[in-house]
Amino acid sequence: MRNRQQTILFITNLILFFTGTGLFPLFPLYAARFGTSQTVIGIFLASLSGMNAVGALLASRSLERIPAKKLFIGVGAVGVPALFLLSQASVFWLALVAAALLWFSGGMVSALLNVLTGLSVEAEARGRAFSLLFVAASIGVVLGGTGVGALVSRLGYTPTFAIMAFIWAVIPALGLFLARTEGANNAATPGSTPAAATPPAAPGRAFYLLLASILAITAAVQMGNLAALLGMQAARFSAAAISSTTVVSGLIAIPVSLSAGTLSDRFGRHKLLLLSYFLVVFTVLPLAGAAHLWHFSAGIALLLVAMTVVRPVAAALATDLLEPAALQRGLPLLEASIMGVGVVSSAGTGYLLENFGSMLVAVLAATLALSGSATLALLSGRGGRPRLALGARLFSRPEPANQPGPC
Repeated sequence: MRNRQQTILFITNLILFFTGTGLFPLFPLYAARFGTSQTVIGIFLASLSGMNAVGALLASRSLERIPAKKLFIGVGAVGVPALFLLSQASVFWLALVAAALLWFSGGMVSALLNVLTGLSVEAEARGRAFSLLFVAASIGVVLGGTGVGALVSRLGYTPTFAIMAFIWAVIPALGLFLARTEGANNAATPGSTPAAATPPAAPGRAFYLLLASILAITAAVQMGNLAALLGMQAARFSAAAISSTTVVSGLIAIPVSLSAGTLSDRFGRHKLLLLSYFLVVFTVLPLAGAAHLWHFSAGIALLLVAMTVVRPVAAALATDLLEPAALQRGLPLLEASIMGVGVVSSAGTGYLLENFGSMLVAVLAATLALSGSATLALLSGRGGRPRLALGARLFSRPEPANQPGPC
C-alpha cells in the first residue's frame, strides 16, 4: 500500500473512533437535557448502534453501483451537517435524527476502510495494514475519551459539536486524495466495456464459518464489558474512576495494535485468533467476582486487547478467504455483523444480569468464546490458514488447484 493511501485510511479511522468514543458516553447526559426517560435514552443508544450496522451493510450494495472513492467522499460528507444539526437541535427528535445520520455515516465509512485496505495491500503485509487501522482506533479511543468530555465541560455541547463538525470534515477532504482501487466496485475498468465488469460474488462457506466464529467472540466480549461496567456502577465507583478504565485500556491496546497484524502475517492468523479467544475465556470468568477497581480495569483492558487482535486479524483472514469479486460484499457484512451483534448481546446481557446475576453471564460469555474457537478450528480444518495464496488472487492469476500453497 502506498504511504499516502495508508495515511489517509489511518487518519480517517482515528477521526471515526475519536468522534464515536468521545460522544457516545456523553449522549445519555445530552439526551437528558430534553427531559427524556432512561428507557428512551436506552432506545436512543441502541438505535445509534443499529444505524452503524445498517451503514456498514449498505456499503456493500452501494459499492456495486458507485465507485469507492466517490462513495467515501459522499458518505463522509454526511457527518458534517449531522454534527452541525446536533449543535443546533432544540427538540429530542431532531437530535435523534442527527445522531443517527452521524452513526450511519460512520458505519459506511468504517466498512469502506476495510474494503479499501483489503484491495490496496499485498497479501503478505495484509495483517500489518489492518493492524495500523486499529492503532488509529486505539489512539482515537484515548483522545476521544479524554478530549471530548473536556471540551463539553469547558465550552458546552453546542460549541463542541461545531468543533467536531470541522474535524469530521477532514474525512471527505481526505477522500479527494484516495487512489483509485480496482475491484472496489462493479464499474468497468479502462479498456473494458460495462458488460465485461465483474459481478460481485458470494462470500462462500469458509467466510461464513469465520463470520460465525467472530460473532461468537464479539458477543462474549460485549457481555463481559457490560457486566464489568454495571458491576462498577453497582460498586458505586465514581464516573471519573469508571472513565479511567477506558483510557487505560486504550493505552494498553496501542502497542498490541501495532504488533498483532505483523505477528499474524508471520505466524498465522488462526493461532493468534485462538489465543485471543482463550484470553476472553480466562478474563470473563474471574470478572464475575470482581470487587476492586483494579480488577475491573484489568478485565476491561484484557477484553479490549483481545478485540484489538480479533478485529484486524479477522479482517485480514476474511480478505485471505474471499475472492476479489466477493470483497465488497464480505468485508462490509463482517463489519455490519460485528456492530449488530453488539446491540443484541448488550440488551440480552442487561436482562440476564438483572434476573440471574453476573456468574451466569460470565459462564455464557465463556461458552460463546469456546464455541467461537471450535468454529475457528473447523475453519482451519477446511484449509483456512492465513492463506497468502488465496489473498494473492488480488494481484495474480489463480494457481493450479493441485499446486501447494506456502507454509
